[in-house]
Amino acid sequence: MGPRVVPFVTSLMADHARQIKDGRVPDDDGTVEVHAAATQRLLHTSRARSIGTDVQEPIANLLERAAATGHGSSGIAGVIETITKGERNA
Repeated sequence: MGPRVVPFVTSLMADHARQIKDGRVPDDDGTVEVHAAATQRLLHTSRARSIGTDVQEPIANLLERAAATGHGSSGIAGVIETITKGERNA
C-alpha cells in the first residue's frame, strides 16, 4: 500500500467501528450487495487469469451470507451482524 492509502484505510476502519458501536450502518460507502457484486467480479477475473483467490473467497462468502440474511441494503459495516451472530444462509 502506498503512503496515502494507509491513512485512508485506517480512517475507514475507524468510521466502521463507530458505526458498529452506534448500531447505525449507513450505505455511504456502498451496500453489502454492492460489495458482494464487486467481490464476485474480482473472483471471476482472478480465476480467469489464474490468480489465487484465497483472500477473496472468504470475503465473498461473508458478503453473500450477510446479503442472504437480510443485510444486503446495509452499509458494509453491516456484516458485523453475520460475524457476531454466526448467521447462515436461510
